[in-house]
Amino acid sequence: MLMNSSYRLPESILIVRDNILKKMHPLGLSTSECGSWCIDGPKDTILYSGCLYSTMEIVYSKEALLHLVTSSPDKKLTPKLARMFMGLGPLYKMVVSKKDGKIYEIPRKALEVLKQMGMEVGCLKEEPYVGVLLYELGFHNEFKEYVNRVYQLFKKYGVKRIITLDPHTYELLKYVYPKYIMDYDLEILNILDIVIQGLRDGRLTIGGASKDLKYVFHDPCHYSKSRYRKIIEEPRKVMNSLGLRTVESRKSGETSMCCGGPIETYFSMLARRVAEARYKDLVSTGADKIVVTCPICLSSFLTVSKDESKIVDLIELIYEGLER
Repeated sequence: MLMNSSYRLPESILIVRDNILKKMHPLGLSTSECGSWCIDGPKDTILYSGCLYSTMEIVYSKEALLHLVTSSPDKKLTPKLARMFMGLGPLYKMVVSKKDGKIYEIPRKALEVLKQMGMEVGCLKEEPYVGVLLYELGFHNEFKEYVNRVYQLFKKYGVKRIITLDPHTYELLKYVYPKYIMDYDLEILNILDIVIQGLRDGRLTIGGASKDLKYVFHDPCHYSKSRYRKIIEEPRKVMNSLGLRTVESRKSGETSMCCGGPIETYFSMLARRVAEARYKDLVSTGADKIVVTCPICLSSFLTVSKDESKIVDLIELIYEGLER
């Protein structure tokens, strides 16, 4: 645990930790709320969102509310009031729940892409949060306990293979979970690899894109700077297959700049400044659209841009290009 006898963690971080351990979600949502995008049910192979897309939809849409709790780690009263508010149950859920929106819809669109390829893929209507914040905030003992609970849920539903959508979930399931779980036997796949293979073997056909627009790709940290597997060329290959006119930021690939989102939980004002700086850098390329592959990056840029048409997830572009 990232804590010692002379240091007291901010209340906002403790709220996140306690919510994950008690309710399997940093904002206190249920697994059924996380899996509300799923209409099929479990199969041997599932598409798993890690509950990050529904979470980031809430972070984006309720940004002003969450900002009160996370604007400064030194605040004490506001987070304590937030903890009391969370304890009101139905009223709190009514305020923070979000079951529509740009970010929320991405897993459903990804599932449709996989089905268009002829794949038999299910999903979990009771989807657990993947546990990113426990790991990244340094609660490693709690993380070990938590991931074993998540793993047992996968086993309960007979899951053998998991297709991931975002960098954080992919890295955790593929490389970190096995360090904490004995006899870990899940096969973890990245949707970018599947899409590229589908384009190569003809299982996936994507229509041509508009030649009037320019696109710039924002490399997420957990792809471009991963200590395990760097994923840099893969999204660009997909964009080329879509026929997009692309430009590169001066900070791209391994030198890409963070979107600021990972510190949103406890330094929201600083996170906003980082997001604004990165957004300006991407816009300076002259691109009409910024392409992302991470829900945290998507939420960060949507927040500072306030123009939903300017920021697109790569899955959205693939979905729009499907030949139905």
